Amino acid sequence: MENSKKQNAVAALLEEYTKAIHELQTVISDITETELTAIADPVTKNTECISIQTVLTHAVSSAYSYCVYIQNNRNIDSKRPEQKFRRSASDYSADLDMVIAFTNETTHVDVESKYPAFNILLD
Repeated sequence: MENSKKQNAVAALLEEYTKAIHELQTVISDITETELTAIADPVTKNTECISIQTVLTHAVSSAYSYCVYIQNNRNIDSKRPEQKFRRSASDYSADLDMVIAFTNETTHVDVESKYPAFNILLD
């Protein structure tokens, strides 16, 4: 498969990823600080699912992790930023904008030479 088709496939995946993040930003845009930090699941054993705040903190952290895994696979020594509990939905929205930028920076790669196994998925 020619390289442009592979790049188009990666671009399409990134476009969907970006769309999902923008939809999340829309959903959280009206959340108040009280709603953000309110205990939503008092019985969960998963500390990342207690409130909207903990879920968003996990989502941002995980998004960075995916990029760090890719960078480390490319022998780029990279570390995920520390998790930060934000006090407002707008702060999380800004974090998500930074995630999109970091993802776009990370995925600018010559897919064919860096990931030859990707050919199988696209052929």
